[in-house]
Amino acid sequence: MAKLNMNLGVGIGLLDNFASYPYTLHGTLGEFIDNSIQAYLDEKNKLKKIHKKNKERPFVKIRYIKAKKRIEIIDNSTGISQEDLEQALFVGTKKNRIAGDESLGKYNMGFKTAARWLCGTYMIQTKRYDEEKEIEVIVDHKQIKHDEKVLHCDAEDRPKKGNKSYTRFFLEDLNHDFDDKKLEKTRIYLASMFRYFLDTIDIYFDNELLEWTDFKIQKDKKGFAGPKGKILKWGLDIGPLNPRDPNSLEIKKGSYIGILQMGTGGDSGRANSGFSIFRNRRMIQGWPETWRPDKSLNAGTNTSYNQRLVGELHVSTPEVSFAKDGLSEDQLILLDDYINAFLTTTDLRRIANDYPVEDKDKKPSTKVQIQASGVSIKKKLQNSNVPAITDKDLVSDEVIKLQIEQYFEAADKSLITTIPLKRFNIKYVFNHLGEDKPFVIYHVKGGLAKDIYVMINRDHNYLQKRLINEDQYAEFICCMCIARYKIEKDKRLTMDSFFTVLNDVLNYQ
Repeated sequence: MAKLNMNLGVGIGLLDNFASYPYTLHGTLGEFIDNSIQAYLDEKNKLKKIHKKNKERPFVKIRYIKAKKRIEIIDNSTGISQEDLEQALFVGTKKNRIAGDESLGKYNMGFKTAARWLCGTYMIQTKRYDEEKEIEVIVDHKQIKHDEKVLHCDAEDRPKKGNKSYTRFFLEDLNHDFDDKKLEKTRIYLASMFRYFLDTIDIYFDNELLEWTDFKIQKDKKGFAGPKGKILKWGLDIGPLNPRDPNSLEIKKGSYIGILQMGTGGDSGRANSGFSIFRNRRMIQGWPETWRPDKSLNAGTNTSYNQRLVGELHVSTPEVSFAKDGLSEDQLILLDDYINAFLTTTDLRRIANDYPVEDKDKKPSTKVQIQASGVSIKKKLQNSNVPAITDKDLVSDEVIKLQIEQYFEAADKSLITTIPLKRFNIKYVFNHLGEDKPFVIYHVKGGLAKDIYVMINRDHNYLQKRLINEDQYAEFICCMCIARYKIEKDKRLTMDSFFTVLNDVLNYQ
């Protein structure tokens, strides 16, 4: 038999698959930031001296130029040597780092695949602090030929003196158009993802310095869970979840579960509760879209503890998703089991559920606070579309009635909670209806013993954007519906009557 020459290889056409990969803007930009931070960490001692001499801090600056369909990413990290850049431009080759799995990088795919999702062409300009030349490379994705193994790039170097270092990416001909809402979400995400590096490295997004403010954890003023004044925050046990498995997910120092501060000025509510997962101090999954595991948090159902429990899970693992945006399903199940056991052992769900919301120590608002509150509300409403809403024609009563019936027919009856109130019952459900659906659906059925059906939309923008505690929000809406039932029963259908009755209901004891 004659021997045949067979090779396993990867063509450069592979990159084109990532143009339609389900990336996010913050995820792709995070790949570039990872590289800048890791390069700094690899040679931190040398760079600190240079930055001090040049009177500057380490930085990464990202700028989106919408009119030119262009993104610029500039840092003053180590710069890249020619040898390292040649290696970096090969997809999947592994760079040997001193830190190994403790580095922010993983697959050596990051900036190449992220760039393919973002743009058609990009330029790299880089200079190392210990070299006196600048290297420039242009990568044109339109020149990729699927029958070739490599893409030949235009590249050159030029003399550049001094110890200043940098890497600049200019991404042109963007594949996506990002609106203000997407940009704001990206800014929030990046601040959250790199919160543990912001003290050391300045990250700018569209000229705005990213900042992170930790969530407010409740102080135990009642001696409810220990000595008064104790922060209601519990550190997790450090170590592998399965000691017999050398590749086991491992809980690292800094992992905790706490109870968010409640009441005026607190952070409790669905917008902030839940868990964020970190690998090597970089968030891979979490706030502003926190993880709400099935067992530990009942998949985020409407309970007080789901509005109040918050946590950071720092893990060590050789496994992470390709886009570095989460763990595998098996790992998440293992982590959920661990957290669930911890919450059960410490009785944290009960503590979070039962901790008083009322802040008896709250001082009366000052005149300045009252005026500031008025200015804030004025600014929000004046600059809103409220005038247009009040000019909008209402749909007919028949259409509204039909829509209400359709909502209740489609509702999951198993989620309804019945609240018996002697002469009538509230049939209450806190449901996911969608951002574009009404905040509440109200319907009355029955004869003398009335059933008031109240369906509250958990996805409504007012609840999601205003950081309101879900329990308090739902309670207020139930009170509104009770007041409405009362004025309908007594045939006093005026807003004056409604507010009078609502005032009495809100003072219930």
